[in-house]
Amino acid sequence: MGVRLIGNYVFTGPGQKAFLVSSNYVNYFELGRKRMTDYYLEAKIVEGEFLVSGTLYDQKGTLLCNVKENHLENIKGNCIFEPLQKQGYQIVDRGNVILRLFLKEPNICILQGKFYDSNGNLIVEGDENDLRIFKGPAVLGKSGISPGIVLDG
Repeated sequence: MGVRLIGNYVFTGPGQKAFLVSSNYVNYFELGRKRMTDYYLEAKIVEGEFLVSGTLYDQKGTLLCNVKENHLENIKGNCIFEPLQKQGYQIVDRGNVILRLFLKEPNICILQGKFYDSNGNLIVEGDENDLRIFKGPAVLGKSGISPGIVLDG
């Protein structure tokens, strides 16, 4: 029997800053394992700021760039950082939005885009409503060294 968790607050609360991930509100999100899996995405809140780091591949498994705390690094493709008119930004490669971070509500941050591994497998997909995880490992929420919900992959 499967279990579906919806609308939970993991290490955050109503009115506090949070990312919307798998229909839950979290203060932290990690996909993959840094330096252990080829794909990695981390979203955290530091001093009230939403920060994203990760390795971004296209659907063919080609490395496009790395993001470190909202800044582009190691650009292999044609990645461009574009601020949004409302709060947020997007990273675009050849006209395709690779990653978009925006505020759905004043304190709720949404990650949009299709995130692939180095083989071109879809790992996570985000739209204007939610971020859906297709492959772990993943951590939803974190307090110090204590993880919230842990999904093995």
